[in-house]
Amino acid sequence: MTFLIVFLVVVVVMFVLDIVITSKIFEFIFKRSDEEDVAYEDASDLMKGFIKQKEEGIAMLNSKPFEALDITSKDGLSLKGTLYRLHENNNKVILSVHGYHGDGLRDMGRFGKMYEALGYDLLLIDQRACGISEGDYVSFGYHEQEDGILWCQKLVEIYGQDVEIVLHGMSMGGATVCNMAGNANLPKQVVAVISDCSYDSMKTQLRHSLHTQTQLPIEFTLWLLDMFCKKNLHFKFKQNQQTEAVKKATIPMLFIHGDADDYVPYAMQEVLFNACASNKKKQVSIPNAKYESCYVLASDVYEKEVRKFLEA
Repeated sequence: MTFLIVFLVVVVVMFVLDIVITSKIFEFIFKRSDEEDVAYEDASDLMKGFIKQKEEGIAMLNSKPFEALDITSKDGLSLKGTLYRLHENNNKVILSVHGYHGDGLRDMGRFGKMYEALGYDLLLIDQRACGISEGDYVSFGYHEQEDGILWCQKLVEIYGQDVEIVLHGMSMGGATVCNMAGNANLPKQVVAVISDCSYDSMKTQLRHSLHTQTQLPIEFTLWLLDMFCKKNLHFKFKQNQQTEAVKKATIPMLFIHGDADDYVPYAMQEVLFNACASNKKKQVSIPNAKYESCYVLASDVYEKEVRKFLEA
């Protein structure tokens, strides 16, 4: 009897401890956390390449006409963006969506020169709980997809009904545009989607991260995280599956991923591509590229593939 009581006490204590630890993990994963730039002299060679692209992109965009934009999300957040007018009398624009804990200018401004050469204007946005946009939590593309649709509607308002919008997202931004591609409310003016290193679902990405970065019981921790997600963000993991979203996609989709990515595993691109229902889809693999490094390591290939995709 004494043994049973001790056993039950241990089980209860471990259960409570798991709840406490998982609540901290939830806050760490989902809560706003603005990343700081690494000093150039302390950066790896790969990061130095990113920094160089970033600085060149910012300098180029700052020399162009631009206007600050804002929208209000469905749950009342003020979301910020900047529209760069790279051409006169233009009706083509990129909606660029950055990744996890990033911001528009730092992460995606480096693509500005590419899109200027392709004849597009560029809208850089700060996703909820990122940059100068409001919000306490990111949602791995779930609420962000609805924010993205509002940004598309804003572009239609600015450019008119004949505007052609291309979505370009990276990492969590890639997951966001995948979700948008399958959303029934996506405006007809969205003509193509480019997804760079997206995960195939929120749950599988979190499972991979827990497996590689913690010693916690994975499935139980995921179950608890799902409960915290429902309580704080008002959706369940099963509602945020990019694979299910692209099964409803009808517009052209380009999937780009580095084959050495061990943060968002390369295999996830295969899952997304195979699930995608679009009659016009393509996948591009960048050899030896890790997480978010495809454009740093192979900008010429990246630009060539994007051009071929958009001009096909």
